[in-house]
Amino acid sequence: MNRLRLFASLIFIFVMSMMWLSLKEKPQDTATKEQSSEAKPDYVAYDLNRIVFDKNGQRIQTLSAKTMTYYESQNRAEFDSPLLLLESRNNKGKWRVSAQKGQLIENNRLLLSDEVNAVNLTESDYIDRITSQYFHIDLKASTMHTEQPVQLFGDGLEITGSGLFADLNQEKIDLIKHANTKYLPKKP
Repeated sequence: MNRLRLFASLIFIFVMSMMWLSLKEKPQDTATKEQSSEAKPDYVAYDLNRIVFDKNGQRIQTLSAKTMTYYESQNRAEFDSPLLLLESRNNKGKWRVSAQKGQLIENNRLLLSDEVNAVNLTESDYIDRITSQYFHIDLKASTMHTEQPVQLFGDGLEITGSGLFADLNQEKIDLIKHANTKYLPKKP
């Protein structure tokens, strides 16, 4: 009887250790799978063109990029060389904004970085171009802002400062902290 108890005890210990090891390994496997699925994009698009229209059928936004990488679990898209054409609701203002990198979050917030260049396509306006290293654009409200150093270029002037808020619908640009203004001679 002692051999039978010893053999049954060894089998019981073996089965329990196998169950314990299998339970210990499963959470690590699922954690590894979750991490790899977050780092892996759902899809990649090349030569992307996205056009947004208002209720009346007028084009108000065009977003293009060399590549777009989309992560559905984070509701986020990353862009290489994004180019945004943004129009005001009253069709008075139009801007072309480009950068080296971009992120679209929740389909309404565009974060642009590295050599951001906003060009005013409305000829009669005071400011022709704005440059910075970072811009946050609210696509629904048609606003742009940054806390980074900025340069504004216009007809015969160059303004430098830190921080900027621009409302395209109200045709208003506020420089948060002014540093310097240069008046340039006009070319004949």
